[in-house]
Amino acid sequence: MKKKTIGITLLIIAIGIVGGFALWKYVLSDTASAPSATESSTSSSAVTTTEDSGFAEQTFTTVEVAKHNTADDCWTVIDSDVYDITDYVGSHPGGSEILRACGIDGTSLFMERTTEDGETVGSGTSHSSNAQRQLQSMQIGILVD
Repeated sequence: MKKKTIGITLLIIAIGIVGGFALWKYVLSDTASAPSATESSTSSSAVTTTEDSGFAEQTFTTVEVAKHNTADDCWTVIDSDVYDITDYVGSHPGGSEILRACGIDGTSLFMERTTEDGETVGSGTSHSSNAQRQLQSMQIGILVD
């Protein structure tokens, strides 16, 4: 009886290991091949590999960024990098001022806190290094035009 119990236990462990490995491989292959939410909503974007970084990076045009111009879907460009700042809109310390950047190149808004026309926004000083770090976590790609 003891040998039968050991045999069943070993069989269950083996099935668990094989099943776990198969699940792990499925999850890895699924995330590598399935488009992300960003990719599925941006059919005109492309994935390129940058020489210096060696990793795939999504590219967008100004036309594509301009489609994301609301508080519920807000992308911006800062120094040729594209950011999806939608999730941050509600917690922005400057309130709704962040909405000025939705769908456009927000470089001057972020760097100097001025509009393209020279109007001062907020304090008129550059954002903090903490704000710059937060922004980096929202990067989704680069601008190509």
